[in-house]
Amino acid sequence: MEHGEDYGPQGSTELTFAEKLDRLFKTMHPVNRGEFTYREVEAGVRQILAERADAGGAPPDGSLSASYICNLRRGRRANPTLNQVELLAQFFKVPVTYFVGTPSEVASIDGQMALVRVMRHEGVRDIALRASDLNDAGLRTLDGVIASLLALPGMRRGRTRTRRSGTAAAAGPGEEGGDDA
Repeated sequence: MEHGEDYGPQGSTELTFAEKLDRLFKTMHPVNRGEFTYREVEAGVRQILAERADAGGAPPDGSLSASYICNLRRGRRANPTLNQVELLAQFFKVPVTYFVGTPSEVASIDGQMALVRVMRHEGVRDIALRASDLNDAGLRTLDGVIASLLALPGMRRGRTRTRRSGTAAAAGPGEEGGDDA
């Protein structure tokens, strides 16, 4: 999230449930492939429920259909049960706090997800790993080199911006505007 951007309705910084779910679809998917389909999420939730039942937990309850997940993501439905929220959080491997926490808690998790998205790009990951061996002076030098490169015309990779969420992030491989290197 960029500082000072509006994210939710009426200029608030609070994201809607649909916006949060949309970000999860766009960010929390396997490397080298696109978003999960609604049917994949439905099947994953069924798997979670089956595992809970096998472990002696409560009987499968609160399953989510692909169409219901789609409606949640598009904002056509906005009040899932707490059990359904827990299932979605477990499927996407985020804490439930992402859906029900304070704006600052959500922003913190969002920041972690942005890092996951950027680190999917092999070139970025390699540079980050190599940079981790640099001392402070080396990191400052590298930062200066990167700033100089970004100032040159044509050096920036395509960027995506979603009006609803107000975020701008470099697109990763397989994402809009990214390269498939």
